[in-house]
Amino acid sequence: MWSIRNEKGLTLVEVTGVLVLTLIIISSLIYLLNQTHAGVSDVKSKEQIMGQSRTITNHIVSTVRKGFVMADGDYIDLLPLTGTGGQFVKYHFDNINNTIEVEHRIANEADIVPTTSTKYILSNQVDSIRFKALNGEMEISLTMLMPNNSTYTTSTTVKSIIRK
Repeated sequence: MWSIRNEKGLTLVEVTGVLVLTLIIISSLIYLLNQTHAGVSDVKSKEQIMGQSRTITNHIVSTVRKGFVMADGDYIDLLPLTGTGGQFVKYHFDNINNTIEVEHRIANEADIVPTTSTKYILSNQVDSIRFKALNGEMEISLTMLMPNNSTYTTSTTVKSIIRK
């Protein structure tokens, strides 16, 4: 019988076939790794933004529960809360930069109110925020910008210990 085997080694067609199959397998693995990484990054970003949402809501709730009061009404871009002895906390929403900024002048542990206020940004992923105050009760509705142009909305109600 005749042997079909080539004793000289692999032919160019065989080498090319092996290279093509190897490239297909490696490309598929790289694509899958890239998709997995993108998915993990997306989930991480969403969790971070949801954490910022909780931080903002908890900050406002904590301020109201400390005795800072607000006048009845609907507030969209600015929520002014007042305390005793010249203390205040203002939450300002900037819809151009999607930020929510806090400005406050709060007494320290020795009950000394500083002469200047402090400002800082809580988040730069805010789509909208709305406050509705009535009879010492405040509804907070916060919408955050998520990756892929989606939004996340959370809302809560807090009662003030002091009525204005």
